[in-house]
Amino acid sequence: MERARIVLDRLTPSCEALRGYYAELFASLDERPRKLLLGVDVRNKVSRSFAIDYECGEPVFVSNEDGKVKASFRNRYIAEHSVPFKLSDCAVAYFVLTPASGNRVKVRKANFVERIFG
Repeated sequence: MERARIVLDRLTPSCEALRGYYAELFASLDERPRKLLLGVDVRNKVSRSFAIDYECGEPVFVSNEDGKVKASFRNRYIAEHSVPFKLSDCAVAYFVLTPASGNRVKVRKANFVERIFG
């Protein structure tokens, strides 16, 4: 399984940046479908918390600073994890992205074995 990592800016983290990184990953999966282990690192020095939630069937990135930012992935993100999902401010959250039919992507939390051996 390939690995990718998102690291938000430590001083100016934003939901917009998180949405942009996810959009790039989805475009990459369009070009070459494959299972991907994604590490999301939102640790920052300005005490911003981040979460992934669902609103009207679309993922929404939420922070205490930016509020809600709609992902606008055109019904591509299929959450197989519970929502809202708080992204830890002291560790990296790991997800497995698996392409599904119709350009959709299933997203679930990675288990321990996947995080270690991917």
